[in-house]
Amino acid sequence: MNSSRGMWSLGEKYFLKERPKHPYGRATTPNSDYAVSKFLGENSNVPVAKDMRGWEDSTSCWQLMERVPGTTLSEVQGNFTLEEHRTIGTELAEYLAEVRKFTSTKPEAPGGGPLRDTYFGARYDHVDFMTIDREEWWARTEPRLLQPLSLSQEKKKKFKESYPIKEGAKYVLSHGDIKSCNIMVKDGHVTGIIDWEHGGYRPDWWEWTEWRGRREATLKFIRDHP
Repeated sequence: MNSSRGMWSLGEKYFLKERPKHPYGRATTPNSDYAVSKFLGENSNVPVAKDMRGWEDSTSCWQLMERVPGTTLSEVQGNFTLEEHRTIGTELAEYLAEVRKFTSTKPEAPGGGPLRDTYFGARYDHVDFMTIDREEWWARTEPRLLQPLSLSQEKKKKFKESYPIKEGAKYVLSHGDIKSCNIMVKDGHVTGIIDWEHGGYRPDWWEWTEWRGRREATLKFIRDHP
């Protein structure tokens, strides 16, 4: 267990996760893991944690689930051949494409829960929710602008009008934090996609922006290995 959450293996079959409601004394963040895993388990072929059960007590949110077979991609990716990398990449792309077939008219978790906004004027030590209401977003964002006195009213107006979360836009089901430690593999194949706590219906470009720190390296690898 680390300082903000706990994880325990219960024999060979089950796994228990604890997530504090107020990590480091901060406000509670929404957790879509149970809602998304349950939804995909019932409505898709995407491999997710099975038999998941969730409950809360006064201090924590708990989840009990079957263990996903295999190990995380981050642990073993250095041992794979190029062909195995291609196979895993192809399978992952197919699963994520299936996830994105589920859509909504607004940003939300399956079942209607809120999604955390970590981009548009949000702050790490605050829990702000994605909203299609530009005025609501601007009311919390304007006071946080860096060097607000140096910004003209025209620049502020353009910035406000550029807010991209709008009613009627396309929102697709997304993982929200896809990376090698959230991908389970065994015998050269994907066996599970886990940790959907940031999952929900987000703009169709959202996943690509999440990869902004790894984008060039990923594209270079693809170009070098056609």
